[in-house]
Amino acid sequence: MKYKYNGEWIDVNIKALDSMPVGTQVEYTGEDIPTGWEEVNDYSTTEIDTGKKWIDGKKIYRKVFVGTTGSGGNWSSFPLNITNLNEITDMRFKCGTSYEMYTSNFYASSTYQIIFRLGESNVQYLIGSGYSDLPYKVIIEYTKTID
Repeated sequence: MKYKYNGEWIDVNIKALDSMPVGTQVEYTGEDIPTGWEEVNDYSTTEIDTGKKWIDGKKIYRKVFVGTTGSGGNWSSFPLNITNLNEITDMRFKCGTSYEMYTSNFYASSTYQIIFRLGESNVQYLIGSGYSDLPYKVIIEYTKTID
């Protein structure tokens, strides 16, 4: 569901037992969100349920990892900290302050390269010298064994 605030449409989740059909759009006056609605936090460094389903029917979760790369030519890692991880369904990454967002596990040119290896408990990455000491964001979507 979406509500309109200051001329922009904002996504919201509908709580169970709400009678509004999926995809309903309403005008929002800028006052409190109507009872039974809550704002959606699409991206977070804590695990969120995306509301989407994977091809096997399992819920898809999302978590964003942020940090700073080390020096080029060295493998580094960060912990996944995802309990009951079943399958990675999507991974995107951004390194530095450019507007580019990469959607594959590998991006390369002569000095700009990032290689990711996903393990059960951590993500390892090897960076080229062009990505040394830069901020990164890695968006990982996944299913869990418990759903």
